[in-house]
Amino acid sequence: MPVPELDPFSLDVFVAVLAAVVFLTMRRPALGAIALVLAGPFDFARSIGDTTLTLEKAALVGLALGLLFRRTGWAVLRTRPVAAVALALVAVLAATALSVHAAEFRGPALRETFKAAEYLFVFVLAALAVAADPDEALLGGALAVVAIVVALAACADLVSGAHSAVLVAGHPVPRIAGPLEGPNQLAGWLDLLLPVLFARAIRGRDPLSVVAFVLAALALALTLSRAGIVAALIGVGVVVVWSGAGARATALRLGALVAVVVAGAIAATGAGAHVFSAEQVDTGNGLATRAQLWQAAIALWRTHPLLGIGAGNFELRLSEVGLLGVRTHANDYYLQSLVEGGIPLLGAGLAATFAWLAALVRGRSALVLGVFAAGIAFALHQLVDDLAFYPKVGDLAWSLVGIAAALRVQAPTRERSSASSAASSTARV
Repeated sequence: MPVPELDPFSLDVFVAVLAAVVFLTMRRPALGAIALVLAGPFDFARSIGDTTLTLEKAALVGLALGLLFRRTGWAVLRTRPVAAVALALVAVLAATALSVHAAEFRGPALRETFKAAEYLFVFVLAALAVAADPDEALLGGALAVVAIVVALAACADLVSGAHSAVLVAGHPVPRIAGPLEGPNQLAGWLDLLLPVLFARAIRGRDPLSVVAFVLAALALALTLSRAGIVAALIGVGVVVVWSGAGARATALRLGALVAVVVAGAIAATGAGAHVFSAEQVDTGNGLATRAQLWQAAIALWRTHPLLGIGAGNFELRLSEVGLLGVRTHANDYYLQSLVEGGIPLLGAGLAATFAWLAALVRGRSALVLGVFAAGIAFALHQLVDDLAFYPKVGDLAWSLVGIAAALRVQAPTRERSSASSAASSTARV
């Protein structure tokens, strides 16, 4: 579906969002980071020339201006965890830009380069905002609210009509997507939040996170995304393993509740045969099975093994390897990176994933642990879906990493400050 052109009304909407985020950020930077996450899933895109304006981009500019007007410090960017992730994202941007030279179609390659730059800015601005206002309770509550809103909007597809379905025993079973581009994209988006919600639910005993986790798990089940369900289970499992013995009893009770809800939802749709099978599905409509797409990716990569065929060019060159009428991505982030950007882009993408995990592995708070576990789930899910291709998913991923990395860096400082205050009080006594 073509994106509507920018008109006076939509311009007013973008300006209003930008101004609101500037105002919120100047009052409390954490609110600016929350606005960035909140604006992401909802589609209000308008085309202007060769680019597209979205609520997310308006919020991103508003956050940048708010931090600039507030004269927020840049010290957090010099800390090791944040700097490592930022450098890895710079490498992804550089490798994507390098592929423009090899691209037969320069427009898509430039689009992907700008997308890589957007992910870098999302991470940096989220980290700056949270470093200036590290209120984990506020941030965690906001993430729970966003998850609830998106989950309910997605479940509403069962009433309003889902845009996707899978055939089970000859009968179409709807797959919900809500405000995301498709069921697999919603599953990837939920994979990022479910470990965070679970960690806050069992370690912080946060009722709002419990509600959000149950609803998000139900929505994930109704996407019928097998990779998304498996990845989420692994992410939640990581949280359980990393949590203390006291939290594990709560985890078992909450896990049992959600298992009943999810099993009931899958049984009600009659999609159990699909969810518990490994059969590949060819849905038509310009798509193909993963096996076909992966073979095509390898064949195209062999034509340009060093620098690839150019970012964004895979879907435009599938006819060269026999997939006539098919226009989609490779359904594998790592293969997509290899075929489009060659060894440099694949290496940079792997480095960014490693930097994500290394930055958060020693985090102690529930939110930081949740984002660490989400990184593992996300990396595994991207073996069968190129989730980073979709800005709604990619922006959430790197905003969460920015938030968590800033909290991870600020935690030792707060602990030292508390210890110093306690020591001073003791000395006075």
